[in-house]
Amino acid sequence: MLGGVTPNAIVTDREQGLLEAVSLVFPESSHLLCVWHIDMAVEKYALELLKTEWMAKVISSKWWHKVRIANTVEEHERHWANLCNKWGGMVGYLTRTWMIHVDKWASCYTNHIMHFGNTATSRVESAHSVVKNWLNSATLTLDSIWTRVHAHIGQQHVEIRKHLENSRSTTLAVAQARLFSLLDGKVSHKAIKLMSEEFTRGTKLGMRLDIRCGCSMVSTHGLLCACQLHRLYQEDRPVHLDDVHVFWRTLRFDVVNAVPANDDVQLSEMFDEIRVGAPLEQNWRTGDLSSFRYMYLIPPIIEASLDRWYDPKGDGHCEFRVISHALRGSEDHYGMMRRALLEEIWDPTYVDVYGVFEYENTTFPRIQFPSDTPCGRDHWMISCDLTAFATKFNWIIILVSGE
Repeated sequence: MLGGVTPNAIVTDREQGLLEAVSLVFPESSHLLCVWHIDMAVEKYALELLKTEWMAKVISSKWWHKVRIANTVEEHERHWANLCNKWGGMVGYLTRTWMIHVDKWASCYTNHIMHFGNTATSRVESAHSVVKNWLNSATLTLDSIWTRVHAHIGQQHVEIRKHLENSRSTTLAVAQARLFSLLDGKVSHKAIKLMSEEFTRGTKLGMRLDIRCGCSMVSTHGLLCACQLHRLYQEDRPVHLDDVHVFWRTLRFDVVNAVPANDDVQLSEMFDEIRVGAPLEQNWRTGDLSSFRYMYLIPPIIEASLDRWYDPKGDGHCEFRVISHALRGSEDHYGMMRRALLEEIWDPTYVDVYGVFEYENTTFPRIQFPSDTPCGRDHWMISCDLTAFATKFNWIIILVSGE
């Protein structure tokens, strides 16, 4: 499972089945409970108990929050005792529901686990919401679901590559300082920002930083903590690359396809075969070209060789629909064609095709469109895109325009 890699930490909600399954399947991984779900559950119970919304929020965000984020066991136990003395009605629920799993959510315990800041499942649930928006229907067929999700994941891959490339090729203002100068272009911007914030935290802590720091940044993120950063700063020494966990130094994104390229095509063909009605959508109009409304635009030298034409749905994606129809026999794969174009033009040689300004500022946002709704002019195909498609698929494409 996972290519033999065991995750450092797994974050879930308090589903009993998950608690048992994670310990069984990943016995060496630390199991954390989502702190967002915990806080919401505590606030909900407090509201049912006290019938006052503002008081429930006070208990969750003040009293309980202190219990959860305490950096030491002693501090954690002190805040827990204060909560028990002040809000006795909450003790039974908190004890039987959450305190029995205290090592899975309390910072004084989880600060010793390398989780890279992932202590909530909100990112996963956000992704689930995004997928629902992608599908935009509860009654899609399997082939439609696969096509849409496959295309959108491809667009996400492009976004990830773009962010990583940004970390390699651009310099943060804070990275110009000597403390972070050796990390520029070698670690992610996120890591540099986290250490900059940690350095600022150390400045605010003031005296006895070595005692008050807590050093949790080292064990949870694999980055230098406040006291270590200030020690380097005082000695006029920069942070070295070896001081940063390899997680933050990985600035290349290689997609490992779960379905090999050939199988990917076969899978698509299989979906086409099992559709109700079986045959592929074939809307090429052949023979009588008198009904082709754009015939007047076709040069005579081409007209003699013209034997078919296709008029796609006019929703702003029409050019991508035509490419999809030509390649896969159906215009429904237009989202995948956008992804294919993004992957092709990722090669910086296309700067000469699009122009520096267009390529660096507008090309990628224009091609990306994560929805099946009609798109505006800002997301239309342009003539330069045809150059990329012709190169990618080894086609001869002739553009005829009435403008």
